[in-house]
Amino acid sequence: MKVTRRPRQPRFKRSVSSLTLLEDLYRRHREVLKTRILAATLGDSSLTDDVVHDTFERLFDHYGTEKIAQLNDARTAQLLKTIAHNCLVDAWRKDAKLAFWQTYADTAIPLGGIPASDTEHIDRLVNEELALRLSEIAEKHLTPGEWRVGYMSWFMGKSDPDIAQELGTTVRTVQTHRSSACKKLRSVLKKDGYGITFLDTDTGQSSPTTGIGEVTV
Repeated sequence: MKVTRRPRQPRFKRSVSSLTLLEDLYRRHREVLKTRILAATLGDSSLTDDVVHDTFERLFDHYGTEKIAQLNDARTAQLLKTIAHNCLVDAWRKDAKLAFWQTYADTAIPLGGIPASDTEHIDRLVNEELALRLSEIAEKHLTPGEWRVGYMSWFMGKSDPDIAQELGTTVRTVQTHRSSACKKLRSVLKKDGYGITFLDTDTGQSSPTTGIGEVTV
């Protein structure tokens, strides 16, 4: 039986003015942030609520009321996004061994060769609608390990060594999972009328390896 917890409100034991500010930020940014993280967690509402809650807690603890009050909406949204990604990775790290063990051996050879390192952020290349579409595909066709590696690479702009370090695994395992994820995404998106190309960031040429993801209709 799956137990769904009610969304938690931030528990800030602060001054009245601090609490008012954080509650205002929570009302204005929570839904957008929740939508993004809900896609990343493949619909896990419990984990999503925990990540969103911890994100606002960390924002307050790190910056404090005075600095937060001086931030504009765009800067606040960017900080919340970055912090949320960090909270999500922290959660994923706890069961990373199980996620990667599910279908792969550490010595498996990456499909399509060794991927190039990512050096840019895929947010410039895909929009939120497509991000949600990818999460729908991932829920049906990708393993947890494939999706987590792909998400961290494409949406967080992290390199293979960074992903391996943060999830407590090897670069080879990261490469294997991302390469497999790309192969599956290409297959499904092709049926939907999309083409997906991964560029080698060192040469700028199309490559069978899995570097930056660029989606074209």
